[in-house]
Amino acid sequence: MAAESFLITIDGFRATVFDALDGLSGHIEVVEFQDGDDVILRKRPGRVAFGNITLRRGQLDSAEFYRWWYAARVGKLERKTMTVAFLDKNRKPVLEWKADVWPVSWEIAAETGARGDLIALEQFTLAVESAELVT
Repeated sequence: MAAESFLITIDGFRATVFDALDGLSGHIEVVEFQDGDDVILRKRPGRVAFGNITLRRGQLDSAEFYRWWYAARVGKLERKTMTVAFLDKNRKPVLEWKADVWPVSWEIAAETGARGDLIALEQFTLAVESAELVT
């Protein structure tokens, strides 16, 4: 099943459309060890880590992400649950993940489009502390 689009929701925020999502990933550390006199280097799973998620959008209609990042900057870090749902052509979820996140960075860039119009872009990076497949 192919996904046509995706929907992101974050606790306490109104529904927001994003154009791109990068970094939804997990990694298990490999711990190498020697077992007694065994000459073979053994491996076992270690700590689990998740990649940061970067969201991009081409609309500047709300400052709620900036306010969330600013609160973290001044020591009022608020973790939130984010849901990423990949949707089929009928806008029904194909796969859905939940992640516990908090803001790491924000960025605004502006560029001139092909027709000479100004295009503003927002980018947010979220630290992921845990993530799991829901459906």
